[in-house]
Amino acid sequence: MSTPTVRYKYIEEVEDDITAQQVHLQGIPPPEWWDKWDKRSKWFDNKGQALSNEQDIWSWDRRFRQWIQEPRKSEGMETINSEEAAALLDLLKRVLAWKPENRPQAQQILESGWVKEWALPAYNKTKRTPEVERA
Repeated sequence: MSTPTVRYKYIEEVEDDITAQQVHLQGIPPPEWWDKWDKRSKWFDNKGQALSNEQDIWSWDRRFRQWIQEPRKSEGMETINSEEAAALLDLLKRVLAWKPENRPQAQQILESGWVKEWALPAYNKTKRTPEVERA
C-alpha cells in the first residue's frame, strides 16, 4: 500500500512528464511559467533545447502518423492527405496555445481552413449517406 507522499510524488512526476511533452510540441511556455518549473532541467537546457534522445521526442508529425494515419490504415480507411494534415495540425497548434487568450475563439475555429475545406464537407456528406440515416 502506498503512502500519500509516494502517490503525490508519482503524480508530480507524471505532471512534469506531461509538461515536458507539451514543451516538445508547443515550444517554451510563457516565461512566468517556464521560470517556475523547477524540474525542467531534467528535460531541457536553459534555452529550451531538449536533453533527451531524438527518438524519445514525439513531434506533431510522429503523433499524427501513429494516432491518426496508422489507425485509419489498419481500419481500411483512406489516410488524410498532406494538405489536410497541415491544415489540421495548424489548427491544433493554435487551439493548444499555452495561454487561453492566444487560442482562437469558436468563430475563428469555424472559419479555419481545416473546418471549411475538410470537416464541414465531410460532415455534410454524412448527412446524405443512407447508412447514417438508418443508424
